[in-house]
Amino acid sequence: MRSFISTTIVPALRIEPAGTFEDGEPVPDDAKSLQRLFRKATSGTPLTNVEFILGSELLLPIASLMPFLHTVAQICSHEVTTMGGAELAGGYAFLENGVYVFGVEDDSTLYDTLQWDDAPELLRKYGEAGIRHACDHFILARKEGEVVILRHERSGGEYLMNFKRFTDAIQKAGSQLQEFAVAFTPIYARHLAIENAYDAALENFKNRPHWFAHLKKPGVQTEGTFLKRIDLPDELEKILKDREIAEEEHPAIPQ
Repeated sequence: MRSFISTTIVPALRIEPAGTFEDGEPVPDDAKSLQRLFRKATSGTPLTNVEFILGSELLLPIASLMPFLHTVAQICSHEVTTMGGAELAGGYAFLENGVYVFGVEDDSTLYDTLQWDDAPELLRKYGEAGIRHACDHFILARKEGEVVILRHERSGGEYLMNFKRFTDAIQKAGSQLQEFAVAFTPIYARHLAIENAYDAALENFKNRPHWFAHLKKPGVQTEGTFLKRIDLPDELEKILKDREIAEEEHPAIPQ
């Protein structure tokens, strides 16, 4: 069993831009090669300079992506033709002394993170909680006194954390993800060239409707490859415009 002492939990995205992997070519199995391909695919955009989470393959901390949401939306929306294709891969990355340990599997998504947010209360009430994704047990958590033990079901590895530190870290990660979700969802919708684009973007966080209670749902869908105008509150409209202006100096990803 591994004890976590200096643990942080950060929301992260796993992004694979178009052109990262060549058709018919084997996908590298080492982090450095994967990251080199990512840098090549994002060359000329601000994402090429964003640092990966240390010890991970292609995980980018959401906090580092906040200044570049239009670029992220453009990359994530590229060639998306269905609501399922708009799903955002990622999750909560558990770091010890700044180095990735676990938390984001290849098939985990931002939608799944709600189960982490709910875990502290379940642990208080019942002493255990199951964190699932992709219809599979991912982590089985149990509380013993002042500690929580997290068992990684696929590997059998166990990690021990102070319960209060675990709870505080989960709450902080949730706040960071909420900030990203509220800012990114309308931007993402504008870049998605599909019917019901706003609903598709919102699907990533539909299990947290209270995050979006202050926004008016857009009544306009798509025209050509981009949304027309989304009807948003004035203050959010200004935020989106400011972000767009800040990113204008960077070349766009070819569509």
